Amino acid sequence: VVKTQQKTGKALSNMKEIEVKIRIKNPEEITKKLNSLGYEAKERIFQRTYRCWRPDRLFSRAGIFPRTRYEKSEGKEKHTFTVKSRFKDPERGLFEREEYEVEVEDAGKVAKMLALMGMSDQRILEKERIVFSKKGQQISSVLLDRLCFGTYLEIEGEKEAIDELVKKLKLENEERLGMAYWDVYWHYCKSKGINEKKDLILEDYQGQGHI
Repeated sequence: VVKTQQKTGKALSNMKEIEVKIRIKNPEEITKKLNSLGYEAKERIFQRTYRCWRPDRLFSRAGIFPRTRYEKSEGKEKHTFTVKSRFKDPERGLFEREEYEVEVEDAGKVAKMLALMGMSDQRILEKERIVFSKKGQQISSVLLDRLCFGTYLEIEGEKEAIDELVKKLKLENEERLGMAYWDVYWHYCKSKGINEKKDLILEDYQGQGHI
């Protein structure tokens, strides 16, 4: 994976990334396996993401996905605006894209501004994310995400390093999902024969606003 930092004002990053998601049936067990490999939980983050689409899906059909996000970790708050561009031919089971991100004052207000500019089809997704790290690790990021429809391990890095870690975790026979969580949720609902919810809210955070 290639990452470059370009900071101008509050600009954060412009990067290419390869990532996979794997549904985890037993989060406690996978946490123990990560610990045994030297990975430790370094940070727990609450995230609220606003997906902003045009009703005609013009941007999404072109592989362009704008979003705003609020997050809180250990009392610190952060608001960002991000645009992701999907590569047309990702490798099997992998998701490759370019990402542009800047810090903003209020993610919710930016979502309202985007609605006024035509991106009025908006949905909210909340998740609790645990960030794992290991000294000298070859993987860019190892994340355990809890959402209202399940828990997923998200791994980002070079393909060979991802394959090696997946094998060590004994997850090589599990399905690798090379897609955003909105698409993961759509496939989840389809497989269960249930209707989709508009907003994906974590019940233990519901109604708390910016926690």
